[in-house]
Amino acid sequence: MPLNILHHKSWNVYNKDNIARVRADEEAARKKEEDEEYRMQEADKEHRLNILRTRAAESLAEQPNSIEKQASKSFLSEKKRKRVDDTAGLEDKRTPGLIKSHINFWGDLEDGKLAVGKKDYENPERQAEKKAEDEKWDSQITMRLGRPAKEMKPWYSSLDLESSEQKRTKEQRWERQHRNISFYDPLSAVNGFLKQKRQIEEDEREKEEHLRRDERDFSRKDYHQRRLEERDDQFREERRKSRDRHRHERQRRDLERRHTSKSPEFNLSSRLPSKNKNHHTKESSSLDIEKLRADRIARETAEKKRVEQLLRHDERVNIKGVGRAGYSAQFNPDFVR
Repeated sequence: MPLNILHHKSWNVYNKDNIARVRADEEAARKKEEDEEYRMQEADKEHRLNILRTRAAESLAEQPNSIEKQASKSFLSEKKRKRVDDTAGLEDKRTPGLIKSHINFWGDLEDGKLAVGKKDYENPERQAEKKAEDEKWDSQITMRLGRPAKEMKPWYSSLDLESSEQKRTKEQRWERQHRNISFYDPLSAVNGFLKQKRQIEEDEREKEEHLRRDERDFSRKDYHQRRLEERDDQFREERRKSRDRHRHERQRRDLERRHTSKSPEFNLSSRLPSKNKNHHTKESSSLDIEKLRADRIARETAEKKRVEQLLRHDERVNIKGVGRAGYSAQFNPDFVR
């Protein structure tokens, strides 16, 4: 249960009367302390004055007439005038001599020309600092239980009178008004259109940059790819030509071997063209036309036999004695035709 302190009781420490009484007691204690300090300062000052007076009297007792003698000599040396009092001159010369011989810092205080009171020793800044320190110390060591009921505000004065629904309605109304102002403001519409235009331009620039970058990459890749394809095509073409050349050479050698072993006429006829082909000399021009005709007939006959042999499907060529096997007709149909 909370601690309820009755504010109308005299023993309530937070009652206004008790607080005022405590402050009055503190002020009286502070004044008493200041008075005591002032009294001590006055006693100390009086003690110092007595010491200075004693020292001055001792110094004057040692030289009693030195200052008076000097003053009388200086005065009598001057030319006397009519109606001049010598004693007055001695008295006037005596006073400056006394002032020059001894400096008294408390002369005004001794003569009563300056009245020193308690306020002369008070420093307002120091008093304010001391008061602030005292209040800070009191706030640290004082445990406050609560404020009097009369000084407290009622509970309904600190509560918000607007409900959550009213706050939400007010916020919605403000947002709607702000949105309507922005909607009907032509400058906001222009700014919106400009913002959309800038966004579209930026998107187009990014798209174009992306396309150019892709084109550069594609063109670079395409160039290298074309170069590789061209090299591959060239290499394949050379290999194909080489294979064709070797294949025809093997076929020609195989056919020559076969027909050489079976028909001596073909062997003779096949040698004649090669002989004529390899030896183009003046002797070939002197051959008889009949001989040329006979050679032509022999070549045609040998060619017909070779074609008939190739078209004979039921005959199998014995290739065991041959070093390399020949190709079938299906791999070289142009040769059959």
